[in-house]
Amino acid sequence: MASKTDRVFANDPRFFGETDSETVQNAIDYASAHGIGKVLIPFENERAGTDVWIIDRAVLLPSRLTVELDGARLRLADGVRDNIFRNQNGCTEIGRTVEGEQRDIHIVGKNGATLDGGKPNGMSERLCREHPGEYPSMKVNLLVWFFNVRDFSLEGLRIVESRWWAVCFHFCRQGLLSDLDFQMDASLRNRDGIDLRIGCEDITIRNITGLTGDDTIALSALADVGLDGKLLTVEGKSDDIKNVTIRNLRAASCGCALVRLLNEDGYVLRNIVIDGVEDTGETISAAAIRFGEGNTRYAANKGREMGEFSDVVVRNVRTSAQYALIFGEPTRNVTVDHVQGTGCCRVLAGFCANFVAENVRLSDLSIRNDSSADCVFFVEKGAETEGCRIENVTVGGAEYLFRGKKTAVSGWRFEGETPREHTPESPSFPSAYGLYIRD
Repeated sequence: MASKTDRVFANDPRFFGETDSETVQNAIDYASAHGIGKVLIPFENERAGTDVWIIDRAVLLPSRLTVELDGARLRLADGVRDNIFRNQNGCTEIGRTVEGEQRDIHIVGKNGATLDGGKPNGMSERLCREHPGEYPSMKVNLLVWFFNVRDFSLEGLRIVESRWWAVCFHFCRQGLLSDLDFQMDASLRNRDGIDLRIGCEDITIRNITGLTGDDTIALSALADVGLDGKLLTVEGKSDDIKNVTIRNLRAASCGCALVRLLNEDGYVLRNIVIDGVEDTGETISAAAIRFGEGNTRYAANKGREMGEFSDVVVRNVRTSAQYALIFGEPTRNVTVDHVQGTGCCRVLAGFCANFVAENVRLSDLSIRNDSSADCVFFVEKGAETEGCRIENVTVGGAEYLFRGKKTAVSGWRFEGETPREHTPESPSFPSAYGLYIRD
């Protein structure tokens, strides 16, 4: 029943519909129409007499609304091709305009609240590519998708068994993603945790835990299309990703990156702070932090130019990923401090052939492998590291200091036997990606 204060309850019989999705939507629509700012979804689903809410159609969220999940488990229905939550204007023409921007949308969980992707629905990226008329966009498999929203949050949730990327944001600003725990293995492809896509800015991501089948957090400034196949854009808004802070990430990825930063086609990625990344070692990640891409496979028109990836600070990283750091594009004004490669970490930092450094500094780095790391630094032929200053590096076991090319390093410290200095050969160990992902 609607209270006299600030909320309505999804278990109010007035809102009961034929399905759980309809019931929740009825409660949300009532709250919006009556200026009530909160809808509560509890653990018990009184309409169905169960402890789960089955979502067979995306719940559409209006502006100025908080959905509070108090111990509730929302699970996608079998075979459904839709999101659990999407903002109301997200897949509409007005949503592509400045006037269609929505504001003040929040999903807040407590007491073990869970978003559950349920059983796979048979979709895959390969099927979408090969049979575009038969399969919709993979974005129907996102659990939460916000497009053109300002002042938003997603907090206090367990997110399990997503059918693709778990939560995704385009052209979203002034947001908070906090206290999210992901539990998704690599039995389905591309199970990212959090994806910030083009047009996202002024966002804080903090207290993220768990296991993801692909990148745990990805900031990807790439051209993208919506459910209708049209380019996702908002007229009058910047396409860049900027002013993003990531703090206190404690997770593992199945052969991918804990944090991935990527841009192509002239889109800009800048003003990023990453502070506090702890690799749990539950699986082997490919990298803790991945800067760019070593090739242009994501580019629709052109690759990257100097200045399009800039002003990034990374500090306090501890990882057992194969590579602690990978640099894969022209990079300006980047500072990396206090990175530890431990456990099965094979390479402290890799520099791809397309890497060009301008005012890049790496300091207070260490690698201490359980047995022996492959090398401290792998520098591919073509990488331009002259603008990269590397200092204060501690080595507690490695076969080589350098693979590929050598680069300048000041302040070596060796614990135990000093590694051999250099080999021109590339690393030969298999990629962690292949341990989990099968075509």
